[in-house]
Amino acid sequence: MAFTLFTYSSFLTRRRQISGGGHALNPGFSSTTGIHVSMSGFDTLEWHKDENAIDIGAGLRWDHVYDYLNPEGYTVVGGRVRGVGVAGFILGGGLSFKTNQLGLTIDTLKSCEVVLPNGTFVRASHDEHRDLFFGLKGGFNNFGIVTKFTLGVYPQTDIWGGTVILAEKDIGGAHDAVVKFADTVTDPKATLNIIYEYAEGELNAIVILFYDAPSPPPRLFDELLAIPNGKVTAASMSFATLLSAGQPRNTPRRIQDVAPVQKYTPKFLDSIANETKHWGSFLEKHHSGHFFDYVVEVFLPTYYSHGTESAWPPSRDPASVHYPVNIAFAWYEKAHDQAVWDALKTSVAKLRADAEAEGQNIENAELYPNLPIEGTPLERMYGKNLPRLRALRDVYDPERVMDLTGGWRF
Repeated sequence: MAFTLFTYSSFLTRRRQISGGGHALNPGFSSTTGIHVSMSGFDTLEWHKDENAIDIGAGLRWDHVYDYLNPEGYTVVGGRVRGVGVAGFILGGGLSFKTNQLGLTIDTLKSCEVVLPNGTFVRASHDEHRDLFFGLKGGFNNFGIVTKFTLGVYPQTDIWGGTVILAEKDIGGAHDAVVKFADTVTDPKATLNIIYEYAEGELNAIVILFYDAPSPPPRLFDELLAIPNGKVTAASMSFATLLSAGQPRNTPRRIQDVAPVQKYTPKFLDSIANETKHWGSFLEKHHSGHFFDYVVEVFLPTYYSHGTESAWPPSRDPASVHYPVNIAFAWYEKAHDQAVWDALKTSVAKLRADAEAEGQNIENAELYPNLPIEGTPLERMYGKNLPRLRALRDVYDPERVMDLTGGWRF
């Protein structure tokens, strides 16, 4: 089967962006000053109950999927906040509240339907076009336009979760409890994130708690719930309800980057809090800053172990495992773009240096590709897989048609 999506001469002579529901923050990744091709019409949502699978159109967002499955007691391994598009999230790997149990979203991916740059329609899976399937799992849109994803479906009860909100003076008192949780809790149903945020002249931290059952085992979260002066909101709730806990703010201009870490320590968490306040206060005062978030991700060291080989991560060896600290800066004025970008890069370099000063081996950490700032070398994400991915691109896109779209280009 073949499709004609554009006149070929037009496609080759103008810059364009092909976007799903929207995910990436880098300029040109989910937006363009040229032709913007929206996938919003690809809105299939079909549950194959006998196969424990669901077809998801590339134009949808995770809200659509959860609102469809959760009332029936089922879910997928997907996004953790509302408003995130499924396509870029999946093709970049996918970190989820279910990742400790089931792996990355790509580890639950059963197949993709793809329109290749030559107009040919193919299905990629473990059984068909296996090389293409490998490349799509973490390799984004380098090989064609994905129109539909088929993911595994899993039972979902109500969950227990909520937040502990901390004012600046109380943040340091939380770090021992957070580190103890990260070091000792091995229950794959349990996880947490911490959002350090500077906005409107104040530094706060939000500890997001998650347990994948209506109630956690006794004492599992007690030390986190007992952080001095923490404002606690935690209860049994639907899975979809927790998605609003870490909901990003809307902003005119926003970028993000990632600092890798092998192990959280109180000293390193102190550094994150200090960086949040330092750059938040400086950029808010001098460069039209709006808000500044540093998000600590806590996973089990086995979170790479659930899947087969994929474009990313290039190695699933436990020695290669690290955790991403997701850093997002938001501001208002275009005139301040360079100052904010420079500040973000400086902050990432500082946190990397702090981790290395503690003896952490992150020099060759393979960065989660949904997070790095534009201009990050591909080698820092795809490592030893990059030559294989470039050879695969030569097979499926020899004329480099997909190079005209946004995103990481092999």
